[in-house]
Amino acid sequence: MLDNRKRFNVIRCGRRFGKSFLAFILAFEKMIEGNKKVLYTAPTYRDTVNRYKEARDYFELFGAQCKEGIIELCGSSLEFYGLHRHDKIRGNKFHRFLGDEWAIGKNQKEAWEQ
Repeated sequence: MLDNRKRFNVIRCGRRFGKSFLAFILAFEKMIEGNKKVLYTAPTYRDTVNRYKEARDYFELFGAQCKEGIIELCGSSLEFYGLHRHDKIRGNKFHRFLGDEWAIGKNQKEAWEQ
């Protein structure tokens, strides 16, 4: 998957495959370039909170600072937003966008188009 990337990628895998962990690796890859903003989205607030906790445990191994849904590393940031409030994302610039569990989201098409 990592060797055959394009500008836009969709990965469809089963439960417990490690899709969220793959998203963290992709976020890390961009963040270590320095001064980059990465966005991670999930369908609901609860999904976002759960993934943030997993990401915090992963990124703290590399000395990241984690607080209030934002992870900072190398002058870069990883922000977490639920698609239920996708209006909060509009107008922001991100260097990498990661959408997790979009197959079950209700607002993903509208969020992407806006």
